[in-house]
Amino acid sequence: MIHATSRVFLNHSGSALLKIVIPIALILVALILVRGLPGSEKQPVRIGAILSLSGSGSHLVDVRDAMVMAAEEVNAQGGINNRKIKLIIADSKSSPAEAEKIFLRLEQQKKSPLLYVSTLSSVGMALAPLAARHQVVLMGLVTSAPDFAEQGKYVFRDYTNSQEEIRVAQRILDTLKVRQLGIVHLDDPYGNSVAKLLGQSFAAGGGSVTAVSFANDVKDLTPEIEAVRTMPAVYLVGLVGHIRLAIRQLRQAGYSGHLIAASGAANPKVTEMAEADGVYVAIPLVYNEDFLFARQFKDKYQARFGKPFSHQAANGYGCVKMIAGLLEGNEVSRRNLQFLLSQGFLYSGVQGDYELKAGSQEIIMPLYPARIDQGQLRLNQ
Repeated sequence: MIHATSRVFLNHSGSALLKIVIPIALILVALILVRGLPGSEKQPVRIGAILSLSGSGSHLVDVRDAMVMAAEEVNAQGGINNRKIKLIIADSKSSPAEAEKIFLRLEQQKKSPLLYVSTLSSVGMALAPLAARHQVVLMGLVTSAPDFAEQGKYVFRDYTNSQEEIRVAQRILDTLKVRQLGIVHLDDPYGNSVAKLLGQSFAAGGGSVTAVSFANDVKDLTPEIEAVRTMPAVYLVGLVGHIRLAIRQLRQAGYSGHLIAASGAANPKVTEMAEADGVYVAIPLVYNEDFLFARQFKDKYQARFGKPFSHQAANGYGCVKMIAGLLEGNEVSRRNLQFLLSQGFLYSGVQGDYELKAGSQEIIMPLYPARIDQGQLRLNQ
């Protein structure tokens, strides 16, 4: 397991990557000698974090904050092979074009990042070809579009995906015995993929679907709501701000059917809305109060930043801890990082147990059906 105070990383066969191969006495002597040499300070491990800090994905400042917290914790424990983590954080402004400019600018620097981390499906899809061209790992956080993990050996998803969203949504719909469904979705790679897959799954079971899309910069969803307001259930998929707007306007329109939403609705910006009471949502394990390591992360995050934690924050925190654990005791290079990821591993973090299968590009965050109840997320039994 990798937690705040210790990191144990298992490869795909289940054996520990981190092994003691040199007698402890020799290690201590070597450390004393090396630290005493002038100019012996090791170069930091640079991570390029191209994050959505403004624009439609501005709620993802949580990812940045949690990455900073994780890097500080790793550095306090000695870093990666006695090398500190240095986060190079830049705002993509939720724009694929802006993200591309940042990536190319960082690549032109004398000391370019070991790997890149991005947020949002649209941004990740734009950066994927650049990662392949420059042969550097791109880790997609809060990135669910199916095609993202099909962009070559350097592109990895560390989040849930559209298929996982659909699996949980279909389970909720089956429980509610819904036969007619309205889908209101963001018109981008993420929203379109979820709407398409859910529509196919629901129709295959004999249900009928009415799906309407909206633009990323939407300010009024009245036309879309009119198209689905007679449906006994409506599924919402988009960014956090979109889901907030849709729930509010559906309630204002007097909609009384079942509201079901993608995992973005687990964010406290949604759950704290009075109008969100009763909404069904897919959530990761980090929201389970009985999960000790999630509760510890939550307490530290809220004490540090003075705001509610989110699974997006946990995504950023877990990514830094995962990379640090994977590289500890191994060569720190672009080529070796891609190789280590390609071998697969088992990982236990604040969002539960993950597995990256050998040869896969998917580190999937599992989701579970839940319901918003007076501002709290309650797992469905």
